[in-house]
Amino acid sequence: MSLYSKIQEKVYLRVINDFRSYFHAYIIYNWVKDKNKILNVGSGDGRDYFYLTLKGKKVVNVDIAEHKDYPYVKADVTRGLPFNDKEFDAVIIAEVLEHLFEDFIALKEIRRVLKDDGILIVTVPFYSDGAEYHVRIHSDKTIKRLLKYCGFQIEDFIYKGGLFITISPYGFNFILKNIRKFFGIDLYPLFIKLDIILSKTPIKILFRFSKYYGCLIKCKKGKQMDYRELNIREFGD
Repeated sequence: MSLYSKIQEKVYLRVINDFRSYFHAYIIYNWVKDKNKILNVGSGDGRDYFYLTLKGKKVVNVDIAEHKDYPYVKADVTRGLPFNDKEFDAVIIAEVLEHLFEDFIALKEIRRVLKDDGILIVTVPFYSDGAEYHVRIHSDKTIKRLLKYCGFQIEDFIYKGGLFITISPYGFNFILKNIRKFFGIDLYPLFIKLDIILSKTPIKILFRFSKYYGCLIKCKKGKQMDYRELNIREFGD
């Protein structure tokens, strides 16, 4: 087995043995499973890249940081990407927008390289201002407004911070991992689906007490919302 294959397997196993990582990867894969060429903006530790490539997807990584464990294009999404218009079937930008002052520029550049029938997947934490590198603080309303302003229409919106992802570090993940190990039964997808169901009910208001509070969003290209005109109408005489 090559070094790359070992790293790929290691990351994949880490994902499927950690509820929080699996929650993200499971949802993202199900949203892109009928897509072919995928752009992964802000590839980080390679979680989505390794998981999706092992599922047979072609993934192109972009990041401003250097990485030794996987192929990537070093580029800044806020300064232009080295790709053609409408080149990708899907774009993933996971836990990145909160790091960008020029978030609207990044999303408009993503829109440029996304096919007309493509999808954009966005994930952000909510009210997460503890880290010095988090420069945009989002709520469910602000991220929706940002996406509308940049010309995206939301198709699905999943809140994260449900019961099972919240209790996962406190023994729950250990139980699920060992049930799979000793009995060959993978219960992770079941509890991921239960958390997704809870996110569609009024009980989601309790998610805001979780340190994992945030969202995953599936979008398609749509009409740009003119917030300038909205403000003119609202505050004009």
